[in-house]
Amino acid sequence: MGVAGVLTPDRQVRLMGFTGSRTARHLLTVSSLAAVNTGLLNLLGAAKGWPGFPAFTVRARLLMGGGLVALAGAVVTAAALGRERKRAAWRLSTRS
Repeated sequence: MGVAGVLTPDRQVRLMGFTGSRTARHLLTVSSLAAVNTGLLNLLGAAKGWPGFPAFTVRARLLMGGGLVALAGAVVTAAALGRERKRAAWRLSTRS
């Protein structure tokens, strides 16, 4: 993950065994970007010697981890429900 996942997400997806999965590629790219962002924040905090940095990183990780996971779950659920609704409507239209 990290930089390798950002630069070559398809290769990372294949190495993980998720061939042909667009969803896995997107999730890998997002998590890789988050890993790079966290790494850069840690380097910046260490370079500046900011005393409030540990508290900031805890809040940022809670926001990114909890908020983004909940948002991603809501998006995936909404997409799945929409897809299922279309399938159900198609099945009903072909029965008549």
